[in-house]
Amino acid sequence: MAWISTTAGDTDTAIERIDAAVKLFEETGDTLGLAWAYGLLGWVRLQQGHLVEADALAQRVLGQWDDRADEWGHAMMELLLATTRLWLGRTDEAVELAGEARARFAAINDGTGELRAVATLSRALLAAGEIRHARDLLAEATAMADSAADGDARTLGRMITAGIAVQLGEAGRYMDLGELLEQGGPAPIGPDQQVPRAIALLQLGRSDQARTLLQQTYEGADEPGLRQAAGSTLAFAHAVVGAADDAVAVADEVEAEAEGTYLDHMGALFSRGFAHVQRGETEEARADLAAAVALSDRTEDRLSQAFSRLAQSRGLEALGDPEAADARTDAEERLASIGIVDSGWDDLFRRAATGGDAARV
Repeated sequence: MAWISTTAGDTDTAIERIDAAVKLFEETGDTLGLAWAYGLLGWVRLQQGHLVEADALAQRVLGQWDDRADEWGHAMMELLLATTRLWLGRTDEAVELAGEARARFAAINDGTGELRAVATLSRALLAAGEIRHARDLLAEATAMADSAADGDARTLGRMITAGIAVQLGEAGRYMDLGELLEQGGPAPIGPDQQVPRAIALLQLGRSDQARTLLQQTYEGADEPGLRQAAGSTLAFAHAVVGAADDAVAVADEVEAEAEGTYLDHMGALFSRGFAHVQRGETEEARADLAAAVALSDRTEDRLSQAFSRLAQSRGLEALGDPEAADARTDAEERLASIGIVDSGWDDLFRRAATGGDAARV
């Protein structure tokens, strides 16, 4: 029952049912049952955006699983830990754990589980700067999804494709998957997919649609994880259309909360930095843009380290700062070293630094 509540997105009811299960398993001395209950609680905490707690629960369960024969449960905990490590910026560990989870799912012929592991592994590989490997994995995921009898598995495969495209700034690939972008299409869009959908719309210049979608998602979010992700992207969208005051207000709200991934906080910082650029607040702009770069450098996310410098260079360029050229050279060298020569993010950062879409909305 707790699992059903989790998949339905009803985390409050899921937690109540997990608590009841924990009590019963403790009364009967069922340690494997307890591991299952705490493992599911870890996934719920991840869904809510409580990354540190989810990570601790995954470690706890895996520490008790050495003598268990439940390969599926073991794989799920490896995948949970891989996911938390990814969003905590511990990229190299995420790659290793997601790879182990994928191999374990494959060994028990769980195609959907393997696709879920591939989804995390592909994002981790991108963050690690292993772009070619991630693209090869994308081809595998596409083939797996196309051959799957399960409709959910096919949708998941398309979501993996979309996620990689958006992360690299290749929104055109995302738009090829039209049913994922249009409400009411054959593949329903969950709340967690609204943010990447909005980013794709921003990359394609459809800023008014992106802002409307993000505002609705931000105001309707009932979990801190989704609220932080939507808020960070909403602040960026405000900057793109020149709504500097709105960008600062939302970015301040994101930064005031401890929850959220490093990407959420990094996005809020450079969005606020772009807004300061538009308002002519030079020192504040420099400080926020530098803080975004510093935050990315505290992680192992090589892709974000390159993109944060690209964002910084566009902000400094809009300020007329002579350091912009060095920042841009640094960003381009980092991107080239991992196989990215051109990205839609560059144009989007330029538009955000100048409020370049103000005339479009």
